[in-house]
Amino acid sequence: MRVLGSVPSVVEAVREEVDEEIARLREESERESERLKRARQADPVEVPDRAIRLESARREAAERLAREDWADRRAALEDREAWIAQAEQQGLAALVRPEAAPERRELLLRFLAEALERLPGETFEVTLAPGDSVLLNG
Repeated sequence: MRVLGSVPSVVEAVREEVDEEIARLREESERESERLKRARQADPVEVPDRAIRLESARREAAERLAREDWADRRAALEDREAWIAQAEQQGLAALVRPEAAPERRELLLRFLAEALERLPGETFEVTLAPGDSVLLNG
């Protein structure tokens, strides 16, 4: 029977063995890493048709960007056309909307007064819509 000694001496012996094993594993991994690095440098991997693939990828990316730009421009144009159509619709609706008779009469009188002030000459002929002539003659 072999005597191992005290508990602290056994723990110390185990620690030494573990430290030696760790050092050995580190050294092996560093050697393997260096070997793989040298192998990679000595025999670089060549991708078949690399230049053709890169050019194809660049072309596809450019086409995708062009399609996205076209879609953005088209959407902006459609938004603009919708806005113009809405503005036109609101403008036409405002033109055909009848105003209250007193407001309409006031507006017509103001336009006629401005015309008399700005136009040269002393005699004028004013043509009015049938509904407006009633407002001024009445």
